[in-house]
Amino acid sequence: MAFMRVPVKTRTSSVVRSGDTQGESRPHAEATKQMHRFYLSLAILLALAHLVGACASQTSSSSASNRAMKSNPSSTDKPQHGGTLRRLAIAFPRILGYPEEFAPIDAGFASVALERLVGWDEKGNLSPELAAAWEGDPKNRTITWHLRKGVQFTDGTEWNAEALKWNYESRLRAGRLTNGQAVRSLEVIDGHTLRMHLKSYDRMMIHNYGWSVMISPAAFEKAGGGDLEKSKAWARLNPVGTGPFKIVDFQRDVFIRCRRNDNYWRDNLPYFDGIEYRLIPDLMIASAMMQANEADMLTNADVRTALDLEALGFKVNWGTGLLMALLPNSADPDSPFADKRVREAVEFAVNRPALAQMIGYGKYEPLTQLASQAMCRALLPVRIIPTRPGSSLPKLATQEASGRK
Repeated sequence: MAFMRVPVKTRTSSVVRSGDTQGESRPHAEATKQMHRFYLSLAILLALAHLVGACASQTSSSSASNRAMKSNPSSTDKPQHGGTLRRLAIAFPRILGYPEEFAPIDAGFASVALERLVGWDEKGNLSPELAAAWEGDPKNRTITWHLRKGVQFTDGTEWNAEALKWNYESRLRAGRLTNGQAVRSLEVIDGHTLRMHLKSYDRMMIHNYGWSVMISPAAFEKAGGGDLEKSKAWARLNPVGTGPFKIVDFQRDVFIRCRRNDNYWRDNLPYFDGIEYRLIPDLMIASAMMQANEADMLTNADVRTALDLEALGFKVNWGTGLLMALLPNSADPDSPFADKRVREAVEFAVNRPALAQMIGYGKYEPLTQLASQAMCRALLPVRIIPTRPGSSLPKLATQEASGRK
């Protein structure tokens, strides 16, 4: 499969009523992070403008309401504990507790309950989560995880090296561990240290292995009583992790109810007592509920809805969003896209800036590479220079942020 450059980068947003001084909990923020990749067949190129608009995913939130995080007028922007966040969504997950079958939307909703070894800080660096530290050894092709101590799953069992090994082995059997083909063996060094022995090594492996979410092995096995399929069926609806919330009631396409994890390992978190999600697929109804203060947060809204709410006095916080790409089937020798010249022709035929402006209302970013400048500031922008007739490849030029060629 040959990859064609990404036409546009969408934006996410969070919207707060102007004048509010309420803070946002980290678990709340983590729960709103949903990075998805959409691969569109080139056969539907003519419908690209419609599809890209339909796939856009934004987040809108009103004030977390005086019920949720009561502000202290004498302490500006200092979050307080208590209340329940009322959150609306236009799409809902199917699975919350069995990562081997997760779709991107499932992982996003499950993030209030399930955590990873590593995360990202505000500067784009890997940060410790369930792993307190790690060491990558390219020469010996190993990665050693030093796990955070004193952490428990919400069923009361301990987070340790055996639990990590069990999770990795389960992902490997299901073929759902990124770079899993490179894992030679897993070695438990001690109660909170696990070493991965690899067949090959690259710089992305720490992120890829560290990004896998962890569930309680004991809860999974107990639910099935030795029957693997029963354990899977139970886990799909009952996530048991180490996260800030317990998901206590999940009815697909109706609601999700979360309750605070009082034994959460992060000091003083979470702020909310609970989170309640409701499925409202009609954006007009969802927007009306936001305006009537019947909800505190709207996720997956499109750009137009977010802009309309902004015009009504909602404060919008924009962030990077989805990645849209065309992936032609160049591996099929009978496909016209097996011919590199055809792929190049389509490459130059797509007007990224015009598409981004038309369907993103000025909020989408036209891209010429996988990473957005907002996400990976170390990358220089790439400018595409059409070649003369007969040339086999387009020329690429990098341009410094200052404008110097």
